[in-house]
Amino acid sequence: MKKNLLLISGILSSALTLQAAAPEGNLYILGLNGESTPSEGNQLILGERDEDDIDEGIWRWSLPEFNLTATEGTVTISDGATLNLGFDENNQFGFTNDLTSSQSMIYMTQGGPAINYHLPEGAYQVMVALFEDVEGDMGGDTWILQLKSLSTEEQSENLYLLGFNGYLDPSAACSFQKVEVTEEGETFSYYTMPRYHISACEDGFTVYNAGQDTTYGQDEAFAALGDVTDENPMAFLATEGTPVKCSLEEGYYDVNLNMTGAMTMISFLRCEDQTPQDELAYYLVGLNGMTSIDDAYKFDRQEITEDYEDEGTGETISYTSLTYVLKNVEIKEPSELTVVAQDNMYVFGYNPDMAAFLPNDFNNTMPFSSMVAGGQAINCSLEAGKYDINFALSGVNTGMISALAAEEDAVDSVSVASGIPVFYNLQGVRVSNPENGIFLKVQNGKTTKVVR
Repeated sequence: MKKNLLLISGILSSALTLQAAAPEGNLYILGLNGESTPSEGNQLILGERDEDDIDEGIWRWSLPEFNLTATEGTVTISDGATLNLGFDENNQFGFTNDLTSSQSMIYMTQGGPAINYHLPEGAYQVMVALFEDVEGDMGGDTWILQLKSLSTEEQSENLYLLGFNGYLDPSAACSFQKVEVTEEGETFSYYTMPRYHISACEDGFTVYNAGQDTTYGQDEAFAALGDVTDENPMAFLATEGTPVKCSLEEGYYDVNLNMTGAMTMISFLRCEDQTPQDELAYYLVGLNGMTSIDDAYKFDRQEITEDYEDEGTGETISYTSLTYVLKNVEIKEPSELTVVAQDNMYVFGYNPDMAAFLPNDFNNTMPFSSMVAGGQAINCSLEAGKYDINFALSGVNTGMISALAAEEDAVDSVSVASGIPVFYNLQGVRVSNPENGIFLKVQNGKTTKVVR
């Protein structure tokens, strides 16, 4: 999980500078609830750094819980001496000086103005991160502040299926969705993961409840039922139980979790349609008021094989990429976008795992966004004009969407702040030294595809 966040953070690291050494002690957030003096109550503790953190120049500070009673005000970050961080007015990604529920993170710089906040009352985790420009290719060090709500009401239904497909930590890609059903005047709920791809489960699976910080595993009272298999596709769960052993055949399943009554039960129903995710048809929905699937907004599936020469050996290597392209699409006004698979098997929307690094705003400064199956619609504020929209699957139930200005609009539609070229791979991740593949180059207001 950390590696994914580091990759995404690289996207957002150019032209953000701070000429100051990393403080090797604790920090303070000043201003919340009007508290302007460093104290134990507003102290951010420096976290331990492993070898990867040290090599990559990553520092993290955290205040696990702060009870916010004043819903608006200003904040700064200080070490109590020489470091005083405020809003980075020169960030080039459209962040405004306002921490809100929808913009829960903000970029900071030494000596910047105080940061405005407008947030609901409640408990918050306060986090500060520093990404040092160790290799000198990020344009300077990057400071980030984030306030994450710990509201029990907001978090109580964040349930995750852990153990399949390499997902060992909570992620939107393995998150259950709540479904409410009303029958004969009575409403009950259950949790589901429709058409979830299941492969390896070497060490068994568990269900994690983030709101209650509780893990559900095998209910020993029902251990005699044995492993979860296609012949026995269910299990009973209990808190703090051991991981449930599973040997389901690889494929797509509707996973349902029932937590009503005295028992917690999970079941796996194998889908009749086993068409691989990357062979489905996909449609762009929400653009220009189009709220349902329409062939006019159907992506063209493209497998592109291109050759490049290895700079080290001189050998010619073939590189094949799979992408879905919707060419020359006219965008008339701001909208909310989703990518929908045929027969609504999947609805891809904004990936909240990336909220600290990629806000929910698909725009000309940041013409890409991370997506996840079941995510909310992506806010699109691209300028009016014609674009080539690209969608690519990047993992199990995850993807990326990006926009390139169509040829006639390419000069002004996508821009960066300077003539220095910036490269991204086809998943939208910034690449410092592009080689051995296909990349997007953004330079002097124009985005082009290059092969290195």
